[in-house]
Amino acid sequence: YFIEEVRRYMIEKYGYDFVYRSGAVIYTTLDLDMQQAANLALLTRLGQLEKDYNLKPTLAGYDSMAKRDSTIGPPKYLQGALLAMDVRTGYIRALVGGRNYKHSEFDRATQAKRQAGSAFKPFVYVAAIDNGMTPADIELDSAMTIVIPGQPDYQPHNYDGTFLGRISLRRALALSRNLVAVRLITKVGPQLAARYANVMGITGALQPVYSLALGSVEVTLLDLTAAFNTLADGGIRVKPIMVTRVEDAHGAVLEENRPDEQPVLRPQTAYVVTNMMQSVVNEGTAAEIRQLGYQGMAAGKTGT
Repeated sequence: YFIEEVRRYMIEKYGYDFVYRSGAVIYTTLDLDMQQAANLALLTRLGQLEKDYNLKPTLAGYDSMAKRDSTIGPPKYLQGALLAMDVRTGYIRALVGGRNYKHSEFDRATQAKRQAGSAFKPFVYVAAIDNGMTPADIELDSAMTIVIPGQPDYQPHNYDGTFLGRISLRRALALSRNLVAVRLITKVGPQLAARYANVMGITGALQPVYSLALGSVEVTLLDLTAAFNTLADGGIRVKPIMVTRVEDAHGAVLEENRPDEQPVLRPQTAYVVTNMMQSVVNEGTAAEIRQLGYQGMAAGKTGT
């Protein structure tokens, strides 16, 4: 999948003949050890999910049918993607776009637009924290109705159908409480939340609606990773890079891509929200990471 991304980029920029006949040399950001680890992680985890939930069809079943019938349609077994990007440079070190490239060349890391779900919530919290709120502020986790003129009332719900009442913003993010996220976006405004997401790395247009707080928007994994990276880099947005240098057959440098950094958030805001996202891992919806044995520092957000 990584090589195919590079091939498409090169053909679009330099043309077919240059890529296949010129003898050019292309230097990339790929870390082979990380790529092998990424492949193993994705295949192992999704294979385990197939077994745990008795999911059908399976990758193995499709593979067996494909060997007997070359005209079989696109695979419908459980899929996934993984992308690892260097925080400081934006270099993409590993990219997995699916479980088997021979079965499906569609790259789910860069081409697939999927609803971010709760993984979008940090952008709403960034907007809130950057505009005067704190992790200790209290919000209500309770039923709510938003009246929208000319449209049906919007009545969001928590995933588990329960209410926790008064709750701090830190705990609300850690437990991914939907109603608190929606209350926050009503305070900061959907337009502002969308603007923060865009400036942090989401490249597509975002419709400024209240459901944005719950990730109704469709994004690519590449965009979402780049935007989260802005928090990890202290408010510095870096452009994702796969090709670092291109040389022609004679060694002349035709292209060189260095880290492209742009400050887009106050470092204080990036620090506070990242710190809140550590609570997601330490005591929230991603605490399974600790149960599985990982003890290093980590911040993140679960989503659908």
